[in-house]
Amino acid sequence: MDGPLDRPADPQPPVPPADARPSDTDTESIDDLPDAPEPADREPTERERELAALAAMQEALADVDRALERIDDGTYGACEACGQPIPDEVLEQAPAARLCAAHARPMSRP
Repeated sequence: MDGPLDRPADPQPPVPPADARPSDTDTESIDDLPDAPEPADREPTERERELAALAAMQEALADVDRALERIDDGTYGACEACGQPIPDEVLEQAPAARLCAAHARPMSRP
């Protein structure tokens, strides 16, 4: 028997000759290629600025919700890291503050 099942499959599709030209049957076009990454130094679009503002507002709202929960459970005004009181002046400026000044500072590097 010498049928299609008896022949080994070609390991790779045939390579077109070097002088081959695209035909009308080729389906790949420039529109099918992925978009190039945008340069990092470009200005953000209006939509990107709006999304960033929305994210900041959502984070601020979440901070207020957490502060209200701390009021309910009696821990408002205490540092979440050490339990020491957060000064009233700090809470007046940032009512959702969760850390005292010592713990709010980023860790210093050697």
